[in-house]
Amino acid sequence: MKTVITKPGYVIKESVHRVAGVTHYMDAIMDVAEENAGYYSTKKELIEYYPDGTREYQYYFPSLTTELVEEPDNAHDPNAIKVIVGGKHVGYIKSGSCARVRNIIRSGKINNMTADLVGGKCKILYCDYDDELEKYVYHVEHDKSNLGIVLTIYVKEERESEEYPALSGAEMPDVVDSHMQGEPSVIVQPNLGNPKHSAKTYKVARIVLYLLSVCIVLLGLPLLFAVPPVGIVFIILAVFLFFVARGYSKIIKNRAATHTDPWDAVEEAEPDEIDRQMLHEMLNDPDCNDFT
Repeated sequence: MKTVITKPGYVIKESVHRVAGVTHYMDAIMDVAEENAGYYSTKKELIEYYPDGTREYQYYFPSLTTELVEEPDNAHDPNAIKVIVGGKHVGYIKSGSCARVRNIIRSGKINNMTADLVGGKCKILYCDYDDELEKYVYHVEHDKSNLGIVLTIYVKEERESEEYPALSGAEMPDVVDSHMQGEPSVIVQPNLGNPKHSAKTYKVARIVLYLLSVCIVLLGLPLLFAVPPVGIVFIILAVFLFFVARGYSKIIKNRAATHTDPWDAVEEAEPDEIDRQMLHEMLNDPDCNDFT
């Protein structure tokens, strides 16, 4: 059973079942099933609009109301539970799962139910490398399997509340109290600043500009005698790049003199009892596993 977190205090658990006896209700299934337009797509359309590995089945269930109805007067099994999709009886819950599903029904905690039609005729699009043609080639295969129905029951359950043991010699801080009451807590971090460019970037740019200015001077000096107007332009450009590089040098010097790391002002301390308690609670909370 898969668990999905919805909001603090509640979880949605998925109970998935393969519906039994569908072969006896094929007419009812076809009454509510719809044809899938993707199944009738040409090979060119499949390649253009669908990814590699796509399976397009001939029939599918649209969004339909799904119901579970207990059938105590069933001659074969008084514990039987029939599955209704779109107002049509399409099969039964397997006998081995009836007790569990009946408990779910009577608990009143069903949040939603969905029924998916699986199997039948399908087209499979896949791509393979052709050694002779030396390129990737798309293929479309046809497959067929028995039709089936997969029922998913979404059960809303209350998450078990946790008790926080009292800490001797210290009280819980406000941030912990607000967390326990379901209120958002605020974590304040020092402002690390957001400089447009790092000092390393300016240093690299300065070196590049110096090299460019030297190269342009070396190219411009011969032109200054051969084609004076062009040579003058090269010399002016070299001088401009040189002064831009000088400007970057001043920026680097000023940043080194004024920039201080805000984290230097943060005091390092060993974790106290409260820190260890909060860490213990996080590590033992399954909902925090991904975060931690």
